[in-house]
Amino acid sequence: MDANDKSRDSELLRQQQAEYAQLLAETERSLQSMVFDVASQIDETFAFLESANAERKCNVIIRDDYVNGLKSTIQNHCFTLLQRTPVEDRAGKARIVAIGVIGNNLERIGDLAVNIVRQFTHCADQDFIKHYPYRALFDPILTSFAILKTSLFDQDLTKVFAICRSEFETDAQYKLAITRITGELRACGPADDLVAILFVFHFLERIGDGLLNIGEAILSTRLGERLKIENYYALKEVLEEAGMEGTLSRLDFESIFGTRSGCQIGIVSNKDGELQPRRVLFKQGNSKKIRQEQEKIVRWEEIMPDLPPKILAYRQEGGSGSIVLEYLEGRNLQDLILGPDPDAAMSALLSFQATCQHLWQRSRTVETVPCTFIRQLLSRVAGVYSLHPEFNFPARQIGALELPSFKELLERAGAIEAELDAQFSVWTHGDCNLDNIIFNIPSQSIHIVDVHRSRRADYLQDVSVFLVSNFRLPTQDKELRLRIDSHTLSFYRFARDFAQQAEDRTFEARLALGLARSFITSTRLTTWSSLSTDLFRRGSYLLQRVVEHQGQPWSSFELPEEVLLF
Repeated sequence: MDANDKSRDSELLRQQQAEYAQLLAETERSLQSMVFDVASQIDETFAFLESANAERKCNVIIRDDYVNGLKSTIQNHCFTLLQRTPVEDRAGKARIVAIGVIGNNLERIGDLAVNIVRQFTHCADQDFIKHYPYRALFDPILTSFAILKTSLFDQDLTKVFAICRSEFETDAQYKLAITRITGELRACGPADDLVAILFVFHFLERIGDGLLNIGEAILSTRLGERLKIENYYALKEVLEEAGMEGTLSRLDFESIFGTRSGCQIGIVSNKDGELQPRRVLFKQGNSKKIRQEQEKIVRWEEIMPDLPPKILAYRQEGGSGSIVLEYLEGRNLQDLILGPDPDAAMSALLSFQATCQHLWQRSRTVETVPCTFIRQLLSRVAGVYSLHPEFNFPARQIGALELPSFKELLERAGAIEAELDAQFSVWTHGDCNLDNIIFNIPSQSIHIVDVHRSRRADYLQDVSVFLVSNFRLPTQDKELRLRIDSHTLSFYRFARDFAQQAEDRTFEARLALGLARSFITSTRLTTWSSLSTDLFRRGSYLLQRVVEHQGQPWSSFELPEEVLLF
């Protein structure tokens, strides 16, 4: 083997190691997000038992879709990681297996939270449970999740043992509760028999669950993906409505993992040539979200009909909805920017800018639109503090300089918002991240997906989200970061030129608040300490700049371009 071969092998090995490390880090971040989602389910379950608030019950059930999606992502990543882990790396394999086990158990806990709120709904007297010590069972559970949220990958055995001990505590409290309930049943009749029969029915119901799992597993061998039975029926019915009749065994179903939509999403295509060759996108989930997407696509069709996918079929039944959409050929902007072809990425960006220009001009309506970026930030800041409590910093003093607390900084910026109304509105995407924008290279055309948040609003809603979506792309490669920075500046200057043409004199001040919102709320999506700290500092810096400018004309406010660069 010559020197060139050794060099190529060495470079290939380094690349594989880097990809492995990135996938492992992404998997661990997904697991951390799953911990927070399930912890929220537990919190909402406890609050529901306290107040029987219907909205809290809905929150527990809806969040279960997010948890299921994260579990699927983690399972797939763990499978890939185990294949790539050297046989001799026993510690590495053990860590990956542990991640999978934790994910499975978190998903099960989430399911039990859903079972609790649904079962509790059957109680005629929903204050009756307060006669029993359910809070004592919640205490060790809540304590364990508090540890998990801050120490999931901590090697401190004291914390690990504390989590394990919670099972002993819940067992003890369960025994006390069952003894009391049995005693009260005994006073009314053959309590032991009643309890025994109750558990017989309970175990029979669990056997049914097991049979359902077996049936779903058999279905998965036909489809190539694991679907819950309700997903299977929804898929079958909505595909028939879309004109893709035939048994599902003749179709390929490829799940799309790693989204935060809370929906089951998959690409469906024909396996053979007997059916008309076709690929479609299937989405099934909460009826409200699916209905919103259907309604917003219809609205987009009126404004710019070629941007969103066409609706091929739509069904709604109870609390669940499903939709079949045209499959959009192309690649999303995130993949293009991180990919090997910079020319294709720049073409996509320029096409997107031209599309925005056309959309904003076509849908522009003269009206006063309140600036609400700080209000949006305040509605999400609890999630920021939950993952990063250190960001809720107090007031400080450095010599004679007094620095406000973060809470006070938000209050000051919030008071300023009233001075920064936009003077016109446009039709906005509502979630203008890079992965929601599709570019078809052959036709040089832009398409958009996930439009359920679309609405008439300030165009800086989309601009600020898009710019920060570029900033937080997961790479530290210097050459790639320079490319991303050039894209960011290009889009910022394009938006600024549009503002000048539209005589939008508070563009830079409003954008500073919009960027601050997106920078700071993005910290909820990452446990990568250096990135989250950088995002938060940039957002705080922009808030401080806006606060310090108060009293001067907002048309003179200047947004420092360097805050957009990595």
